[in-house]
Amino acid sequence: PQDTYRKIINWRHTLKFPEDAHISSEAKDLIQKLLCDAKDRLGKNGVEELKKHPFFGIKFDWAHIRERVAPIVPQLKNILDTSYYD
Repeated sequence: PQDTYRKIINWRHTLKFPEDAHISSEAKDLIQKLLCDAKDRLGKNGVEELKKHPFFGIKFDWAHIRERVAPIVPQLKNILDTSYYD
């Protein structure tokens, strides 16, 4: 957690996407627009700005988001289980 925290705080120097990372251009763009200076951050003008980002697509059902089952539900062994992380 401390390394992750440090990387987020120092995003200007640490935010890099490895070439072998399987991540869409929309996902990269969303991450970069959330992990930036507050004056430039996506959503600074309200949540609708965030909802309209291409990562979520035009058919994302925001009205029923709390009713959806997560695409991946981790099966944790205990509260300290980090087996889902590299």
